[in-house]
Amino acid sequence: MMRLRSLFAVMILTQLLTAQPLEMLQLREDGIAQWSYVDGDEFNESSINEKAWRKSYPWGRSLGSNMLQYYADDNTFLEEGLLKMEARKQDTLAKGIPYWDADKILNDGTKNEKVYNYTSGMLFSEKKYYQGYFEARLKTSKGKGYFPAFWLYGANPNEEIDIIEAKGERPFSYHVDMHCPDGCSDYRKFLWWRTSSYGDWIDLDEDLTSEFHNYAGEWVPGEIVFYFDDQAKDQWAGNLEHPANVIFNLGISGREGGGSFDGGIDETTPFPQTFEVDYVRIYDRIDEGWKEKEEARLNKKGRKKKKNKKRVSKRVSATARIFQEDGNLRIETTGLAKFSFRLVNEEGVLLKELDQNTEGSIECNLSEISDGVVWLRSRANGFEATTKLGK
Repeated sequence: MMRLRSLFAVMILTQLLTAQPLEMLQLREDGIAQWSYVDGDEFNESSINEKAWRKSYPWGRSLGSNMLQYYADDNTFLEEGLLKMEARKQDTLAKGIPYWDADKILNDGTKNEKVYNYTSGMLFSEKKYYQGYFEARLKTSKGKGYFPAFWLYGANPNEEIDIIEAKGERPFSYHVDMHCPDGCSDYRKFLWWRTSSYGDWIDLDEDLTSEFHNYAGEWVPGEIVFYFDDQAKDQWAGNLEHPANVIFNLGISGREGGGSFDGGIDETTPFPQTFEVDYVRIYDRIDEGWKEKEEARLNKKGRKKKKNKKRVSKRVSATARIFQEDGNLRIETTGLAKFSFRLVNEEGVLLKELDQNTEGSIECNLSEISDGVVWLRSRANGFEATTKLGK
């Protein structure tokens, strides 16, 4: 009997670990930001959901611009609960833009139909999204000339959010950027009269090609905030007016030069190589009055078109993700500050106080607490958020 109970507990935990969150909470200086899960993919099925994703850009399978890869369907697949996009060294005769004539010239000066010496993989969401919190747990690719990326694009001139653009030969840093018609990625760097317009590199002490990490972009009116493992790292002011698709792709560069995005593959580049994604999750913010809070904060700092790493690093001091599956509750927390959690009934009567274990997580069987609706009250630094849980 004890063995069966242990097996049952493991099965419940596995379900919760592979399920999407119900909500995400962020402790901030002005309150608790409450995010409701609206869409995403855990990539736990046997094959990619073709109703949700396509394996190429709508306009073609090659972008030119000295990128060498042809995006082939076979190079994007699910394996062991992961989305994998694989770069391969293989010859493929194909049209970069399927609906163009074979002899039409691409922007890199080559014919539309040609032999590609390399293939790779990508995913492009069928849905578009407007604002929210976009996060993915992923591991970047290792090797000179690889460009793995997680980004949003609205198919409108100069509207783009680059949550992560990595280079295989720079395993301890990654690039973020925001593009919009009014030049929102411009910022002053070192000299006040000189501006840069090519985003920013985030330097870290960890090898991004060896472990999975969480990368996110918070898109709210007036700005984008970029996160690494739940810590805000960079921010950009500017407005994007159009919904955007979610994109993952593994580029193979043939660029030459010494710029930050130059440097293509060479004899040291390993093939095949994968870009791996554990999940992608999309949230909408739901706490009352949040737009007014963001507007006041942006007005206070003057809406300057510049990055501010020092200030943004204090934006979030703790994060909690709330999971519920078949009557079982799990809460995962990160950050230096601490939440306290209570379960109450519809009348607000306390049912149970929840204690975190040493790993910062909480597990609870709700069916043992109440037969009715249960509410979770999350508190920190004098602020409170309430989450309705199912029966």
